[in-house]
Amino acid sequence: MKKHMCRLILLTCLACVFLTVSGCENAKEDSGAYEAALEAYEGGDYELALSEFKNAAETDGRTVEAYRGMGLVYMAEEKYEYAVSMFDLSLSEMRHSNKEFEEDVLFYKAEALSKNLQTDKALEIYGELEDTDRAGTAYALEGKIYLERGNTDTADEKFALSAECEKSIANSLLIYEAYRSVNLEGNGAEYLQTAVGIEPETNEDYALLGMAYYYLGDLDNAMVCLSRAVSMGYTKAAEQLGNIYFETGDIPGAKSMFNDILSSGENAAMAYNGLAMCSMEEGDYESALVYIDLGLKCEDQKAEKSLLFNEVVIYEKMLDFNTAGEKARVYMEKYSSDETMKNELKFLQHS
Repeated sequence: MKKHMCRLILLTCLACVFLTVSGCENAKEDSGAYEAALEAYEGGDYELALSEFKNAAETDGRTVEAYRGMGLVYMAEEKYEYAVSMFDLSLSEMRHSNKEFEEDVLFYKAEALSKNLQTDKALEIYGELEDTDRAGTAYALEGKIYLERGNTDTADEKFALSAECEKSIANSLLIYEAYRSVNLEGNGAEYLQTAVGIEPETNEDYALLGMAYYYLGDLDNAMVCLSRAVSMGYTKAAEQLGNIYFETGDIPGAKSMFNDILSSGENAAMAYNGLAMCSMEEGDYESALVYIDLGLKCEDQKAEKSLLFNEVVIYEKMLDFNTAGEKARVYMEKYSSDETMKNELKFLQHS
């Protein structure tokens, strides 16, 4: 079985901008449910997030934002049909024009449709978004769909249009990763070169630039950029650094980064997952299981999938195929579309 590790994946949509669109007439009467929902969502507590978003809609009248928030939760839970319904409700509840918010919801709706294999409908939305300030992203995401369909020529055209509209590290990396996802890294190489030729401005830019160098095999510059991002307050880059240390066989360096994340008080579940991977690499499977258990106790649903997957891997390495099979079945109940685990379960059932 191939080594599995959790790494930060560049999101295919714009960062969510939580704008106040509906709101209450009297801010003093707001219950704070919406802010609590955002905090729960960011912390991976999706059950609490849904509950608080519902309270924000029903109690505070913040229906537009709350429905979008619920859509994001359903997206994270891979319940794409529910997500689309919530995004539609968010759009239908808008009483005042807010172009940026509407476009933001449309991008998320298109992403949910695409992940639900309704790519024709997703392309329709991206087509509408070609006439906005976010045309570069729309063209790039159209290109990604065409690549997945095997229509490389059309994808190439869309990516070229995207690059004309938006010259940024994020967009260049988005295009490269689309090619990389279908094993056509060579086709996207020019976009990596474009990315490393752009001067970073923000902490996230440095993190993305670090990933670009990583894909180019320039680990020294990758680590310099990611370290700069961490020093500028972009804590997500610490996880990327830890993963690079792990992939290059520097287990002590990886453990140090993951322990730093724990000390920061953020993304603890992901840090425990990283430490579990390190222990597994060292052959210390008992410690790896302890870290998995600690990670799961964080109740961070963003990290849960990787933790549960790696738990199966650990039991396999321990040659405890019965327990591995039981854990694999639990995993598939939650993530039924995971083809890798589906194949692994078939193997375990015959072990």
